[in-house]
Amino acid sequence: MALLHLVRDRSPHGLTGASHMLGRIVAIGGLMVAVACLTACESVPPELQPAQVLRDSLGLTERDVVFEIGVRTESGSEVATPARVAVRGPARLSFRSDDSSAHRITSDTTGLSPDQRDFARSFGQGSPPLVQHEARWVIDLTGAPPGHYTFRVTGSTREARVDVEVVQD
Repeated sequence: MALLHLVRDRSPHGLTGASHMLGRIVAIGGLMVAVACLTACESVPPELQPAQVLRDSLGLTERDVVFEIGVRTESGSEVATPARVAVRGPARLSFRSDDSSAHRITSDTTGLSPDQRDFARSFGQGSPPLVQHEARWVIDLTGAPPGHYTFRVTGSTREARVDVEVVQD
């Protein structure tokens, strides 16, 4: 309030001329700093944004590769974006729920080589139900035999498929 008083009044505290002008400039500067601080407080710090939270929770560094695949329900169908991913080298897949609908991700072992099938079994029975916005299921593809892997996204609507090609280095 004191800052607003200095900015608004013509001669606060009996100041005139240059002293009054300097007081107004200082008051306006203080007001701008206060507004900037309030604006900064409303934004989400980078360390709390989902990608950073994911890296922190898994102990990853900036050198680790994580492919994000968003899943959602849209127009009566499950949707996965992107639906195709090519992975080279050690990497992880992060299936992320982009809405509050229930989604489940499973590995389709049809057509996999015996080595790929053995590797796909390491994913277990699939993801737990992703029922909250931003819920994630992360798969480590380090050591995956090269080839195509298909993941099915199911929910209460038609399923979606995600094709992941693991390319040998």
